[in-house]
Amino acid sequence: MNYDYLTRVVLFFVVLFLTISIQAQTAVLDTINPINLDEIVINASKNNLKIKELPAAVSVIHNTVIEHESVVKMSDLTSLSPNFYMPDYGSKLTSPIYIRGIGSRINAPSVGLYVDHVPYFEKSAFQFDFFDIEKVEILRGPQGTLYGRNTMGGIINILTLSPDKYQGTKFKSSIGNYGQYGFNAGYYKRINQQWSTSVSGNFVHNDGFFTNEFSDSTVDKTDSYGLRHRLKFKPSKRFDIENIAAFENSTQGGYPYAVYDTATKTTSPVNYDRYSSYDRTLFSDALHLNYSTDHWKLSNTASFQLLNDEQNIDQDFSPENLYYITQFQDQKTVSNELLVQSVNSGRYSWLLGVFGFNQAFDNKVNVNLYTHDMEYLKTFDKSIRGAAVFHQSTLKVTDKFSVVAGIRYDYEQSELHYLYEGAMAGVTLPPQDTIYPHLKEGVLLPKIALNYQRDHMSVYASYSSGYKPGGFNTTFERPEHLTFNNELSNSYELGLKATIFKDKLSTEFSIFYNYLKNQQIYNTVPSGHGSYLSNAGKS
Repeated sequence: MNYDYLTRVVLFFVVLFLTISIQAQTAVLDTINPINLDEIVINASKNNLKIKELPAAVSVIHNTVIEHESVVKMSDLTSLSPNFYMPDYGSKLTSPIYIRGIGSRINAPSVGLYVDHVPYFEKSAFQFDFFDIEKVEILRGPQGTLYGRNTMGGIINILTLSPDKYQGTKFKSSIGNYGQYGFNAGYYKRINQQWSTSVSGNFVHNDGFFTNEFSDSTVDKTDSYGLRHRLKFKPSKRFDIENIAAFENSTQGGYPYAVYDTATKTTSPVNYDRYSSYDRTLFSDALHLNYSTDHWKLSNTASFQLLNDEQNIDQDFSPENLYYITQFQDQKTVSNELLVQSVNSGRYSWLLGVFGFNQAFDNKVNVNLYTHDMEYLKTFDKSIRGAAVFHQSTLKVTDKFSVVAGIRYDYEQSELHYLYEGAMAGVTLPPQDTIYPHLKEGVLLPKIALNYQRDHMSVYASYSSGYKPGGFNTTFERPEHLTFNNELSNSYELGLKATIFKDKLSTEFSIFYNYLKNQQIYNTVPSGHGSYLSNAGKS
């Protein structure tokens, strides 16, 4: 008897029964309410502007669309948002995002990501399971004035369901081919007028899609689970404080890479002798508070993120035992943002913010070159610290015409402690232990925009700037490849937004020009065993 087949059949009916049962109890959560497109508020604007008031290209993907389109991870947004692309390089470790063609495969990203007020500074945290999502906001174009570093392409702001807005129980399950199944559930409770809380969880499994000819087993099996908890306290109308904690653990087989023959335009089977994988633990916590008066509002967000992972990869991707790498990462990021802004509906509004962060990296790379009977271990202890102050003003010249101007100053410094240990043919090589001098940089990021609104239409023109910081390459073979400089961008944009057919259809049109200076370019090291960044003029 085929017990595996029987198990899947039983599981399918269990999932179907549970879905119908729970859905009947929580229909209130799944009701699709009509949305006035002109009234959509963009939280990523930091002053909660309505979509037509924001002089920038923006996409908003609500939970109803996320559920209907079966968006289960970040890369699924590629088909839902214009100028957005997230390729799959075989594991969650390499998860770059490109907006308007601007992105980066290695080192720091070119697109910013915030999830429930927590900044995700590293691409290795970008690909995570979607559950409990309220909405996704994607702002296209540089967002340097409000967000600073690594937002040259744009910013993605993700908000999860709040027990302030949703109460009850929510359950979802799925099953598919290739051994795919998943569950997620959430409980949302407003305890009283002051306290509300929620807890939610998620589990995803698939057997993999690609078979390794060498081992006759799938190479990309995945198991992942996550938890999220929110607790909010609102003792008065003027003050509230909320803690949001999230955890995810994932285990992946990885890298279904194969040889492509350009002459015959055929792809060979996946065929390599060593098991490859990527395991990651991700934890984040944000403490967010708001205090408001009749004239101004203060908010502060303190956040912490931990990323711990292990990568094993057969780098030659062949049946021969040539080249194998094991890499460990331990990243800790602490950040805080204090924001004060006006809360009146007069002709002039403003916001002023201060931001600071500290990142600590502990990376180890163990390389085995079997053809040379050589093994070496590279240890990188790197730290990055930064601070910023920013301001933005909005002046309504008339009821229909407004001017937005802002400026930000970012300063950061980084340092690297590098240790190289190795052995060849059984002989220990002399270690190289080096502490490199600090790298320091400061950058000024201006912005100006004009916005004209009339009925259900708005026209805007804007200039904005952004940058990616310079830093240390963690793979280098020549002294000149150790560091790279920052990359700067200037963007000019003209756009139109309109709602038609009695607010049932929204349309957006934009023309933009990006100018990049000191562009950071991906290169392969001379030996072919790794990659590094260098600067290459402008584009």
